[in-house]
Amino acid sequence: MNVRVAVIIPSYDNVRDTIAACEAVVSVGDSSVMVIAVDDGSPGDVPAKLAEGLCHLPGVCLKACEVNSGFAAACNAGVVTAQEKCSAEFYLFLNNDASLASGAIAALLQPFALPNVGLVGPKIYLGSGPRLNSVGGYFDNATLQKREEGCNVTDVGQFDSQRDVEFLMGSAFMIRASLYHELGGMDESYFMYSEEADICLRALRRGFRIVYNPAAVVFHHHGRTMGVHSNRALYYSVRNKIHFVCKRGRSRQVFATLFMLHATTWRELAGTFAKRLLVFQLGVLDGLRGRMGRRVSRLF
Repeated sequence: MNVRVAVIIPSYDNVRDTIAACEAVVSVGDSSVMVIAVDDGSPGDVPAKLAEGLCHLPGVCLKACEVNSGFAAACNAGVVTAQEKCSAEFYLFLNNDASLASGAIAALLQPFALPNVGLVGPKIYLGSGPRLNSVGGYFDNATLQKREEGCNVTDVGQFDSQRDVEFLMGSAFMIRASLYHELGGMDESYFMYSEEADICLRALRRGFRIVYNPAAVVFHHHGRTMGVHSNRALYYSVRNKIHFVCKRGRSRQVFATLFMLHATTWRELAGTFAKRLLVFQLGVLDGLRGRMGRRVSRLF
């Protein structure tokens, strides 16, 4: 099959959004695009419902994983399936609660004509806009943590210039297939959150450029699978920020990250239930001792 772009859409226990995301890509009518929907070990009859809802869509393949292994593992599984079905030059990773605006795929492809471009990301809106979700960003020198630009900011054209950035949000980004394989895919130890920062940093350290192109637009209905303010989201966010800097950063950046997390997150949680404070501390401890992958706890 003559496919240039494989769109990989991970999903967990969310039939409606996943089908809608696949339908939106198919509606573009581009025969050089294949869609791989990946069910990440959803419970009950969810995989069967997904299969039923997707079977009529041309150019869409469903990969059903037996075990819930997390976002990064689902992305990697989607890549393996894409390799079995086609020889794509590019992989576009898209959250199942995100949708592409008209012309987004073509716009994402354009910057790859520039020298050494390895990844390209779109302008991402929260919902249907005008508030922004992400326009890429940079790594903080002190903590190695992401410094996102544009998050929760109303779009008035201030991010309408294409530019090089250091990281892209994982809800939507395109990467050269050859680079993805050179890097060994996404690091599955994260389970969810920070895996996109990890692969971006590895690409930068290999000398590749990461480009933000505002001509590509994505609408992201943030947090439908996990819930933005859930205890599970808090745990994985805290744990993985620590794991990321421990794995990729320097000792001083680890200490700076711990100070930053306690100074900011602890203050935000101080007026909430004690349970969330325990979740925060569990994330810190597991991040420091390298307890990664899926986490089962009575706290969430």
